[in-house]
Amino acid sequence: MTPADGSEVARPRTAWWRGLALLLVLCVVLGLVGGLVWYLVAPTPAFLVEGGQLMYRKELPGEYVAMDGWFAVIGAVAGLLVAVVVLRRGPLTMARVVAVPLAGLLGAWVMWRLGAALAPASSGLNADAGSLPSGTVLHGKLDLNAKGVLLIWPVVSLLVLTFALAFSGRAEPEPAQHQPADDGGALVGGDADLRDIDRG
Repeated sequence: MTPADGSEVARPRTAWWRGLALLLVLCVVLGLVGGLVWYLVAPTPAFLVEGGQLMYRKELPGEYVAMDGWFAVIGAVAGLLVAVVVLRRGPLTMARVVAVPLAGLLGAWVMWRLGAALAPASSGLNADAGSLPSGTVLHGKLDLNAKGVLLIWPVVSLLVLTFALAFSGRAEPEPAQHQPADDGGALVGGDADLRDIDRG
């Protein structure tokens, strides 16, 4: 193998690793942005101190469901964006279809950990409720109750890329090829045969 052949072989590998690095960076950045958005829009459970006891401010707190729901929505949007970017960057291969969900899982984990770090529980929740005056409102931390929501991002990306790969893999019908008539042998019933018949 000549040095030129070696460089030609190494070039696609370098491009593949560069593309993988860009994909990871994209997912991490989207995870950071998603974690910030999750912190801003998702509510946290509220607790109320009454008579030295800590109780929910609402009888049926829906903040736990809302936290998971908002995370799922943001993760789905991020997964869709990643899939669109990958589709626009070049031909879709099986390696990309496998790499994108794994990178999306990393982005979802970053989003979860950043959101939880931005909204910790109120310090009073760790103290004795009896030492707090009645009417004090405390907030719980921002967290996921159903950890399976982390899979929303990679699953959405995988579904989009799988459908794109399935449709792009269908063979398009080839156009009909018209063969020019050979001067040496005209088709039966052609103009040349008709002229011969008239002459006869």
